[in-house]
Amino acid sequence: LIAAFSGVATVAVVYFFGRRVYDERVGLIAAAFLTFSISHVEFSRVVKTHVPAGLFVMLSLWNAWFVYNDKNKRLRHYLLAGLFAGLGASTIYHAGFVLLSLVVAHVLYWLDFSRRRLSNERLLSFKLFSAVVVCFLAFLLGTPFALLDWQTFIGDISSGASMAYRGGIWERGTFFPFVSLVRTMGAPAAHLGLVSLIYALFRRRPADLILLSLPLFLGGFLMLFTVKEPHHMLIAFAPIYLLSASLLVDLITWPVHSRIVQSVVLTVATVLLIVVPARNSFECGYRLTMPDTRVLAKDWIEKNIPPSSKLLMDS
Repeated sequence: LIAAFSGVATVAVVYFFGRRVYDERVGLIAAAFLTFSISHVEFSRVVKTHVPAGLFVMLSLWNAWFVYNDKNKRLRHYLLAGLFAGLGASTIYHAGFVLLSLVVAHVLYWLDFSRRRLSNERLLSFKLFSAVVVCFLAFLLGTPFALLDWQTFIGDISSGASMAYRGGIWERGTFFPFVSLVRTMGAPAAHLGLVSLIYALFRRRPADLILLSLPLFLGGFLMLFTVKEPHHMLIAFAPIYLLSASLLVDLITWPVHSRIVQSVVLTVATVLLIVVPARNSFECGYRLTMPDTRVLAKDWIEKNIPPSSKLLMDS
């Protein structure tokens, strides 16, 4: 239930973020992408930490945007961004990379307003330091054993990192964190997402750069390891879909000027982009409604093998 609620809530946050930062169409399209995303749907059904962590990541990004955009209540947004980043890292460690997105928002604000001399904001400010402290405290709140049994915590972190760095279980190519999106998001939506990352670097709009920072930092970090899993990028799906929706709207509205025609074309394009992941998600959901093969095996054994028989198991 926690995973399912978090998945639905993340779709809502993506919609409101897209509507507030870009426009209504970007919010709707990005929400549609995330709603039918293969891995997001899959992990919203199981007891895993990736989808709840993705919700915290999106809430932190929301406040990071307001750090740049809302000069009147910036301290509150610094603290909230740090809070959600810490809770995200407590849910799954690499979600803590979203704190770097807050740093990006802070630097963009500093660069923007220092050029125009509209603010006395310092690059190394008390607000940013406060956000880092709140992030650390929120992490300890959700993961108290990291402090109470810090030796075990450090040992588990270092051994896990060593295994992932050296490989030996399953190994992927260097660019697998990004290449894997084709399978976890579903084509062609994943291809649009990859192109949108490049497009965001080209446009360099503040909102784009804040959203882009998470998949870039996270993907770059995961590329350092030999052992890679496709779902490690799941927490970056929401910002990637927002960038994808922004790119799609720009592509359609640039040559088409009629608002009605734009809406029709955007609707058709969105449906075409989500039809493959939607079909995959519905097929996976249907399979989950079928009897479990382990239950079928148990019933067959009880009906066909006499009691007290010896079974030889090959594991």
